[in-house]
Amino acid sequence: PQGGATFMGAALNLLIESVDREVKKSTPDGKGDWRPLVFIMTDGSPSDLHAFREAIPEIKKRNFGSILACAAGPKAKQESLLELTDRVVTMDTMDAAAFSGFFKWVSASVSVGSSSAGVSGQVSLPPPPPEVQLVL
Repeated sequence: PQGGATFMGAALNLLIESVDREVKKSTPDGKGDWRPLVFIMTDGSPSDLHAFREAIPEIKKRNFGSILACAAGPKAKQESLLELTDRVVTMDTMDAAAFSGFFKWVSASVSVGSSSAGVSGQVSLPPPPPEVQLVL
């Protein structure tokens, strides 16, 4: 609903549980899964800010290949997203072309960003489309 709650803390906690349960890490005896990439898009800010902030260190311990956040629309707040990752983009235009360009870029990023779950380091992503602005 318009003006409804945005439970990003709860979403991050669900992500942590899923990763811990489902992602298989590489061991000397076998190859694990690819390192997950996280893409989070919001048109607001976390309603559960305390839970969001508590989840951030746990997310960072999980060694994701990359964490990318998108602040979509005029009411989206970048400040909280910058606490989670330094890879924040904004999308001021909320039309079909902008969304299409963003999701094509996300798809290309998944291809480029795939690496083993046992490997450290952040993945380099391709440049975003013109509709998407990087927050520096």
